[in-house]
Amino acid sequence: MRAFVKFLILPIFFLLCLQVSSPVSAQQLDATTPRKFSNSTEDLKQRAADFRASMSALKRERKDALTDMKVKACQARQANISKRSDKMLKRATNQLDVFAKISQRVIDFYQTKLVPQGKIVANYDVLVSDINTKSAAVAPLLQTAQADAANFSCDKDRPADQLKQFEQDMKAVNSALKDYRLSVRNLIVAVKSIAGVENSATNSARPVTTQ
Repeated sequence: MRAFVKFLILPIFFLLCLQVSSPVSAQQLDATTPRKFSNSTEDLKQRAADFRASMSALKRERKDALTDMKVKACQARQANISKRSDKMLKRATNQLDVFAKISQRVIDFYQTKLVPQGKIVANYDVLVSDINTKSAAVAPLLQTAQADAANFSCDKDRPADQLKQFEQDMKAVNSALKDYRLSVRNLIVAVKSIAGVENSATNSARPVTTQ
């Protein structure tokens, strides 16, 4: 009987010792371990968010710096662009005046010298009308180019597009001037064909050089 009691007491004593010697239960481990892991994950997420914010700020700073550099470069060129555009417009305006003076001299020569002699150009009225039409076509194109040149500014959006627009304006002006020049030359050739002599009023119009 004593042996049987001793056999029952020993296992119970052993279990009690294990329970006393263990400072943390399985339930406590289950409760604390996920919390530590969760805290670590949140910390990593916060660090990742901080890193992304820093990179975004750095990109904005670089973009702002590049923008400032482009503006300064544009401003440095603005004075040269203004001088160049003024020079081109002045040449175009001078060409317009030259062609007008040449055509008027030819008209005066024809009406005062040749017509009294009975020397008539058959399509004279058509040639003069063509000159007037081509001359009138130049003026609005020149005004547009002048306005675009005056409005050019680095403070506005896309200054490169502004410059491109002015260059297109000047191409249109040059093309119109060439057409005007050709109409003046046609009158000169027609008048010279019946004049029979060289005259300063019938010299060819000077070429267009606006660039």
